[in-house]
Amino acid sequence: FKLINDTLGHLVGDHLLRALADRIRSNLPARAELFRPGSDEFLLLVPEPSAHPSVRDIIRQLQESLAAPFEIEHHALSVTVSIGVASSPDNGSELSTLLKHTDIALQAAKQTGRNHACFFTPDLLARLNEQVRIETLLRGALDRNEFHLVYQPQIDIASGRVIGAEALLRWENDALGKVPPDRFIPVAEDTGLIIPIGAWVLRQAIIEWRRWQECGLVNVPVSVNLSAAQLRHAELLEAIRDLCLEESMPPESLELEVTESILM
Repeated sequence: FKLINDTLGHLVGDHLLRALADRIRSNLPARAELFRPGSDEFLLLVPEPSAHPSVRDIIRQLQESLAAPFEIEHHALSVTVSIGVASSPDNGSELSTLLKHTDIALQAAKQTGRNHACFFTPDLLARLNEQVRIETLLRGALDRNEFHLVYQPQIDIASGRVIGAEALLRWENDALGKVPPDRFIPVAEDTGLIIPIGAWVLRQAIIEWRRWQECGLVNVPVSVNLSAAQLRHAELLEAIRDLCLEESMPPESLELEVTESILM
């Protein structure tokens, strides 16, 4: 929706919102009420959620209806809808609690890949609390020297010689212990902390590569993984050049890796 506003203008965006509201309203049972709390979010209040059509039936009808393009000002606009659901009394009886839990479910639906529906569960709340805790502790991890690198060697099978090594980031915190990368890397990317952390990884890998040379382990390139945020950073190339110059590292000794998800 933001992309439509930015490229086609807010007038087109307003017309699209009205068309969305009309199409949503036309697919709701008589007992449901529709609200727009703001921006591109709509809120449905469905009394007797177990009645027919059920909440799941309503969700399916909405997703099918909104999948068709909207004709707005001679533009065919396609949108997707992410849906979060919380129900009373299982997920709370106060409106503020239900809204909070609905929003948590909505964020989980977006993280799944958007255009999904997600029902609130206590596990979602526990996962969110863990993410908040990880983010809080991650913010001071560099200052506390809690990161270190390990290296996965690449071996030439025929000769048994080490022909490369991949730098892998590890985090160990006093409160959390050893934190797996799949727990803290997504948090670092979402919060932008991956930029300073990624810069530290680059510098540390190049410094340690220099130590290998001094120990006689020569002609072994080191590879470092880059995040999408780093690739978008305007000063990345200049920073890499400066680091290589500082440590007298030839460019062919540094490999930069990107994941399939970043390419997509």
